[in-house]
Amino acid sequence: MSHTGRYADGGSFDLPSDWISLDRALLVAALERAKEAVDSDDALDRLARFYDLKSEYAGTSFLDVKPNIPGSICAADLYAVSRLSITVTNLQGRLLLDDPDVVTTSERLLDAIDPDLTIRDLTSTALSAMWELQQHLRSLLASDTSQSNYWVFAAKLCARKRPKLFPVRDSVVCRYLSGGKELAGSVSQVQQGRLGWFSADIQVFAYLASDEELLRSLNSLANRAQARDIRVDDEVLRLLDVLLWTRGRKA
Repeated sequence: MSHTGRYADGGSFDLPSDWISLDRALLVAALERAKEAVDSDDALDRLARFYDLKSEYAGTSFLDVKPNIPGSICAADLYAVSRLSITVTNLQGRLLLDDPDVVTTSERLLDAIDPDLTIRDLTSTALSAMWELQQHLRSLLASDTSQSNYWVFAAKLCARKRPKLFPVRDSVVCRYLSGGKELAGSVSQVQQGRLGWFSADIQVFAYLASDEELLRSLNSLANRAQARDIRVDDEVLRLLDVLLWTRGRKA
């Protein structure tokens, strides 16, 4: 069994020993869908709607709201995550902000991940640290209202704290990239091309974020948006998420 992840530029990275390497065909298919979302004729219009300051979309507030302290989770982080249609319950807030054991664990796990590490610099050690952080947040922040909140909240909070490394993952994006397949609930379902499973999703986004053609398209779109006085996010993974989500909502 392979324990190597693939970058689109021909590079590779080591996976933790209990992860499986995704088939190249799955990665290529996801990349083609990502290119469709970025290169479609309405891409700039979708950005304009999402980043319209007069709209109810999050715009840049997910990453821009201050403070965003790299080594800890504070109330501003919970507010930022709530901008992405996630409800932060009273219990969840108390655990993350006030419970000494939870705060200590969160800070220890954040400290294990360099804030400047990018998804282009993955190692098995970094992936294990990423998995441990999201698992910690997932187990603490499970909501009894929706099973998906178990991982979506964790995914978005991880992306808030380490935006260069963690993609903003949710069911809309994962279904779009997998061609409309239901979310994975096991490793065997990942092998069937389904996403929504941490070890698979990170490999997919690492592949997307290392494709030079896709990156050029994203940069071109950002420049065109700026020319129209549309302020968009600077982080590649965040801008890509907006384009995937808005396209997935229409699909």
